[in-house]
Amino acid sequence: MDISLSKDDVVTRLWNAYKKSPEYKNKGMVEAIPPHHLCVEKQEKIGLRDIYNKFITALENTSDANLKLKERTVGDWKAEWRNMHELLFHHILKERGRWRSCDVR
Repeated sequence: MDISLSKDDVVTRLWNAYKKSPEYKNKGMVEAIPPHHLCVEKQEKIGLRDIYNKFITALENTSDANLKLKERTVGDWKAEWRNMHELLFHHILKERGRWRSCDVR
């Protein structure tokens, strides 16, 4: 992520974790969480682990993974990307796993 995350952007649990950080307490950075803050990166790692675990489970339950991948439609891939976004940012963003209606920079 390249943009700072406001209180309105993030889930309450992440904002509460940020409020306990030295940056929030000492530097007065109360308006937004820096995009590469340790508490954000920690939650991204949890999201990546969830994606990995889901992928491994799916592979273990598929007899022919190559065939399944070749049979996927564009809609299947779009649903997969939305699901990955949901899993990756589940503990970070309030709005996740949906297509944006405007540009976010």
